[in-house]
Amino acid sequence: MKLGIVIPWRRQDSRAAAFTKTIERLSEQFPDATIYCSDKPVERFNLSGARNKGCLEAIEDGCDTLLVVDADMLLEKDAIERAIEKSKLMVSVCLPYTLINRLNEELSTSVINNEVSFDETRTDSRGVIQQNQVGGAYVMQSSTFLRLNGWDERFVGWGFEDDAFGAAHSAILGKTLDKVQGYAVTFYHLDRDQANLEDNRQRYYSYLNKTRKQMVEITEGNMNNGK
Repeated sequence: MKLGIVIPWRRQDSRAAAFTKTIERLSEQFPDATIYCSDKPVERFNLSGARNKGCLEAIEDGCDTLLVVDADMLLEKDAIERAIEKSKLMVSVCLPYTLINRLNEELSTSVINNEVSFDETRTDSRGVIQQNQVGGAYVMQSSTFLRLNGWDERFVGWGFEDDAFGAAHSAILGKTLDKVQGYAVTFYHLDRDQANLEDNRQRYYSYLNKTRKQMVEITEGNMNNGK
């Protein structure tokens, strides 16, 4: 197995420390993996485009397994490893967590400064633990990424690209996104580009209640960035 870790990233000073922490942890967890910090050269950061670009680079380098993870997220190594095995067995995309702790600003700073450990965040009241979330981290085989044609780059700014990816997965592969039991944290940040949120919502609605054939036709345009 050759693992490629794809991190969508365009530098923002407010997120740089969290990004560094994420890179450090993943490098320690998977020292033999190649990390692809990816961004498409478009004016506004496009999360889907950055993910797609990084995944295609990893596939070109011969990576047969992909971990796509946000630049402000920490995960458990054993959950990632179990997700890798499940993605092979089930021929699906697998999320390597069931619980996600959204840290507040103070706790984020404490974790970044190594004052509070990853495990200690589980019982720290300065975070909000949520279940049944989608997004942030995905594990899949390269063949599955190509079958889904990645994420839809016509979602601009923040919002609904992950929901659309999940809908495409269900229609094309005939199953919902898989999960393995695990715990993750995300760091606090404010700067989200929500200018296209309503347009993104409407585009997501176009993904609903589609047959496999209809969904394949929709996703054929995923990597053209709306052009």
